Amino acid sequence: MEKKYMLFLIETSYYAIEVINVQEIITSLEILDIPRKKNCCEGIVSLRGDILPVIGGRKIFKIEKNKDKEDKTIIVLNNRENSFGLLVEKVIDVIEIDENDFLEADLKNSDQGIIESNEKLFKFKEFTVSILDIELFDSVVE
Repeated sequence: MEKKYMLFLIETSYYAIEVINVQEIITSLEILDIPRKKNCCEGIVSLRGDILPVIGGRKIFKIEKNKDKEDKTIIVLNNRENSFGLLVEKVIDVIEIDENDFLEADLKNSDQGIIESNEKLFKFKEFTVSILDIELFDSVVE
């Protein structure tokens, strides 16, 4: 069965999340810094009167910040009853993926710490995409 995924970029890594979890994409909101924020939190934004936490994609995936590139795109995601922003470098496109086309996570690589045991990967054109599950963010936004 094919599902639609939002494809996005952080540095040189490609990620995708199911479109059903995406509320909108915003590029022009200022992220306000807040005291005592969690390590992966970049701050908050006010979106039509709602205050949303913004999670740093680089921080979540442990990607070093590049001085020459600035992450400016916020993907607003819905996680059960919570909405939050995910700060990424760039949204690429919406792609359709048949779940039968996911690459199998190799248990040996999982044991070596190269990939997570439940990680789904997809080969798209010349690059590999990590497919994210919205539940990945449960512990971050609660």
